[in-house]
Amino acid sequence: DVVTIQYANPIQTGVDKFSFTMQATDVDLTNKDVANVNVYPNPYYGFHELEASRTNKFVSFNHLPQTATIKIYSLGGTLVRQLDKEDETQFIEWNLKNQYGYPVASGLYIVRIESGGNEKVLKLALVQETQVLKYY
Repeated sequence: DVVTIQYANPIQTGVDKFSFTMQATDVDLTNKDVANVNVYPNPYYGFHELEASRTNKFVSFNHLPQTATIKIYSLGGTLVRQLDKEDETQFIEWNLKNQYGYPVASGLYIVRIESGGNEKVLKLALVQETQVLKYY
């Protein structure tokens, strides 16, 4: 912060005194607002233009605060994946895999974003390409 004082008379050394007091506030300067968080693309139709290859599938969450927790649930309420973000960027990518590393199924998912006591809930629709898994 910069404070500029315009004083009409010349300052006299030893005579003029200026004092400032400031009251500290309990304001957390790190932004924890999740109101503008969004996911792209939504709906996801098997691919999008930012993916480099068919094996590098993802959706991106944007407008995230510095620290956030993203929990992705199936419509049945089962936790599919949790993503923890602690960096300066506003983005995080989900590779469309569950906590075991397997691709998730096509369908609707509920996404809960939490940061500093604030939360936002999003719906995410995924339509996956046909995939053949080596292991079940």
